[in-house]
Amino acid sequence: MTTDRFPDIHRAGTVVIGTRHAGGPDHQQLLVDAEAQAVDCVPSPHGLDAVSRFASTDGETVLSLAQWESALP
Repeated sequence: MTTDRFPDIHRAGTVVIGTRHAGGPDHQQLLVDAEAQAVDCVPSPHGLDAVSRFASTDGETVLSLAQWESALP
């Protein structure tokens, strides 16, 4: 799934935010890549509009943000 560089917080719909502990800076990018590959390998759920991931500067956390077109069922 290709998304804009940054999420559009003004877009109508539902936003789901999640965090994952990466276990250290050397695992942070591996976690981001694995999550992106897992999402790209299956059809997108109905209404999913965008997914963004951010690696924290502390090297420990990955933030995921999913935006849905409307309220979740």
